[in-house]
Amino acid sequence: MSKRNNRPTADSALAAYNLFQLRVRRGDYEQALTDLQAAINNDPLRYTRHDINKYPIERILGAGGMGVVFLCQHKLRKQRVVVKCFWESRQGPAEQVFKEAFAMAEIAKDYVPMPLDYGYADPIQQQRAFFVTEYLDGAIDGETWLKQYGKLNLADGLQVAWQIANGLQAALAAGILHLDLKPANILLKRGSNHAITVKIIDFCLAQVATPLQQQAASQQASRTQYSLLVGQAVFGTFDYGCPEQQGLEQYGKPGVQCEVFGFGQTMKRLFSGKQPRHCRERDLPNMSALRDLLFECTEVMPTNRPASARAVINVLEPLIKTGDQAELLETDEQLEAVKAEEKTMKSINTGDDNKAEPVNADDYLTWFEKGNELYRLGQFEQAIES
Repeated sequence: MSKRNNRPTADSALAAYNLFQLRVRRGDYEQALTDLQAAINNDPLRYTRHDINKYPIERILGAGGMGVVFLCQHKLRKQRVVVKCFWESRQGPAEQVFKEAFAMAEIAKDYVPMPLDYGYADPIQQQRAFFVTEYLDGAIDGETWLKQYGKLNLADGLQVAWQIANGLQAALAAGILHLDLKPANILLKRGSNHAITVKIIDFCLAQVATPLQQQAASQQASRTQYSLLVGQAVFGTFDYGCPEQQGLEQYGKPGVQCEVFGFGQTMKRLFSGKQPRHCRERDLPNMSALRDLLFECTEVMPTNRPASARAVINVLEPLIKTGDQAELLETDEQLEAVKAEEKTMKSINTGDDNKAEPVNADDYLTWFEKGNELYRLGQFEQAIES
């Protein structure tokens, strides 16, 4: 009798969870969260993705082939945190599964969010792993940046590339791989000094989650509760994964060159605004050394790519200086044009009644600086109107 009475509750929980899966795939995060909470209310032991008593959910930040990401409130500390919950994960003691992810806090602390906690929603069965990091207010991922501000200009892009490469180098020096580098895993934030700071997220979590090739194979063999979402996300991730990661054994095992490949594909996307496979040389900034670097990074054969992140940095650093000089040169030329226009307007005299008002160079410079500032912030329409 108890089983018969429990059946409607179980069916309702499963139906709500399936709706959560469907809606989170479509990006309808608000309704997806409502469905997930309904599933949890009906069957908390089966459908809770993390310790919701310690980290109550505020909203869904995103989802992909690896898992779903929640913005939560730390109940005791009263501060916001990010909780990533995995669709599937490797089993074992949590401290071992997440060992490298926590090690990144010391190895590359300037380039990764601070990890705070980890565990299993079901610690006895070691199922439904989750990982908690600090929440970076105002930071957005690379894909969201492209939607809001468009592709990166040369100066900003070179600084972003340099920071990503340095984060990778710090990890590689300690023998740690990311293996899922892509714009969605890069957080960008423009500071008060207008410089963009970079944080790389999901470092080492690709090793925690079931490998993407296994997820894809599992999807073909049977349709699990998470296979619909994985089916969409796996192939999007493969745009950034090197041939070695896609099970093509003739290219060898995944290693350092996978990180270089992911870096190249990521920067192609951020510089061009196009998917990496559609990016052509002319879609990138007009700097031949930069174009050469990014296409060398994404060579099919691992041996044709730069040998390390350090090799990438060595190419980038002189390009940053060149890019800064080019930007200064452009600014100087614009200022000279302003001064020339001022001189011309001062010489205009069409009579006492229609005599042109003298133009002050300081006014022009103020106008120029305002327009340049708006342009750097991506506010192009306001820059034109100014």
